[in-house]
Amino acid sequence: MKEGERDSSRKKGRIRILVVDDHPVVRSGLRALLDLPDLQVVGEAASGREAVRQCSTLHPDVVLLDLRIPDMDGFQVLGAIRGTWPETAVIVFSQYEDPDSICRAIEAGARSYLAKGTAPEKVVKAVRDAARSPRTPDPGILSGLAEDLRQVASGERLTEASAVLADLTPREREILRCIGKGMKNREISSNLGVSVQTVKTHIYHLYDKLGVRDRTQAALIASKLAHRRDGLDS
Repeated sequence: MKEGERDSSRKKGRIRILVVDDHPVVRSGLRALLDLPDLQVVGEAASGREAVRQCSTLHPDVVLLDLRIPDMDGFQVLGAIRGTWPETAVIVFSQYEDPDSICRAIEAGARSYLAKGTAPEKVVKAVRDAARSPRTPDPGILSGLAEDLRQVASGERLTEASAVLADLTPREREILRCIGKGMKNREISSNLGVSVQTVKTHIYHLYDKLGVRDRTQAALIASKLAHRRDGLDS
């Protein structure tokens, strides 16, 4: 983008966005979604180094960053952006929802963490919220993670899960292990050779048996149980 165009977008008060993803279709979809009166995608990057270069020249207000990109670890890119341009908010936009990635992203300075299956209106809202407060992590993410971690660390959910572990079917155990590895439904489906709908049905029953409300809690439990002698792999 030329200097005059950049100045023009700032004068109009539009939120300037950089999209970082190695898939052209994803970048194109986000550009179309964010083509709104108060938003403007000013650049795209398909790799980590390109993302850092674009930040240096474009100075976006918000960066939508996929963690799995070529030539630099996504967390390194996140740290570089936040360390050099603290006024730029970074939203991680990833297909992986495992708790470890979420925690690492927030610790590295991410303003928010969105799954690629997030509803379009929530993506738009996250961008607007991030532009208003680039330094403050989304309180919804922090409170949710804190509660998940507190419950698992204190043994509340883990004790309940251990008690019902014997009642899980072999397939449910397999799927719980996959969730613990951060795998999405389609990946689980391909890995186990079953339909996506079958995976969803098993996950529904897993949540009910384990007494959890979402994938993050299930993944945390799977991670803890995997390290117990009488746990998930026994």
